[in-house]
Amino acid sequence: DQASGAVRLSVVAFYSGSVTRGLETRRRWPKVIPIAGVQLAVATAAASSPAQMLFLLGGLLILVVALVAPLLVLLGAFPATFAGWRVGPAAIDMSGTDAMTILGLLAALPYVPWRSRALRRILLATIGYCAVLAVTVVGHPTERGIIEVFHRGLLVAGACCIGAAVAWAGHARLALRVYLAASALVSLVAIVDTIAHRVQPAYPFGLQKNDAGAQLAMGLVILFVAPHRAGLSRRLTVAAGLLLLVGLAATESRGPALALAAVFAVHLLHQRRAGGLGRAIRLAPLLLAVSLTLIGVSVAVYMTRDLN
Repeated sequence: DQASGAVRLSVVAFYSGSVTRGLETRRRWPKVIPIAGVQLAVATAAASSPAQMLFLLGGLLILVVALVAPLLVLLGAFPATFAGWRVGPAAIDMSGTDAMTILGLLAALPYVPWRSRALRRILLATIGYCAVLAVTVVGHPTERGIIEVFHRGLLVAGACCIGAAVAWAGHARLALRVYLAASALVSLVAIVDTIAHRVQPAYPFGLQKNDAGAQLAMGLVILFVAPHRAGLSRRLTVAAGLLLLVGLAATESRGPALALAAVFAVHLLHQRRAGGLGRAIRLAPLLLAVSLTLIGVSVAVYMTRDLN
């Protein structure tokens, strides 16, 4: 009854509105169909489960915001990389990062510079990445494996399109600052968490330590490789870098930590070839200290666990 009532209400409302505006009949009905479909879905969800209705209404509200104020959604996609919590009904089973990536991609589509050669190369590389993942799925086809290939492709390609749209719109500096602010908050919580639990691996905001560590390592890459993009002062850059580095150590996430050291080494080699030898020499001791610290933390954690 609620569903049929919603459809009738949509038809009557749009028919009356069309008459008052003097629209022709052939132009009237195409406008009724999508609105009636949305109301039908809401009414059906309300009849079966109020919780589903609230989730659907929340999703519609966010979708409207993505269309009306796309910048808010695009900026929100950056700190949402930390949102690993599950959202929505169990049938959907997606994380907050997945949801914001999808919404951010929808908001970014009108602003993506599709003619950019750099973006096309990245998207082609993403296709190659998904093709490599698909090799194992072809050998051992499972529903979960097939979904995961598309999931990885959506995350990588969607993130690239969102970043390209933000940069093309001229808001890259603001987006990076938002991401670094979220990283600093997560790092601070990680430090407090590891101190409160006697130097155990930190799980800030309930995040898995490797996921949190990977995001903090990305923040360090931004501060080290392209500090001018964020537009922070030298002192603030150094302070933020130290905070994120300690937060990364608090998570005891060894993979991202060692990957970060490798990124630093590759960047210094690139600086040397590009003629920035002076900067490479100045940063070499820092790189050595960071690498030894991260390796030392990894070895100490393993030895402590073996003794226990």
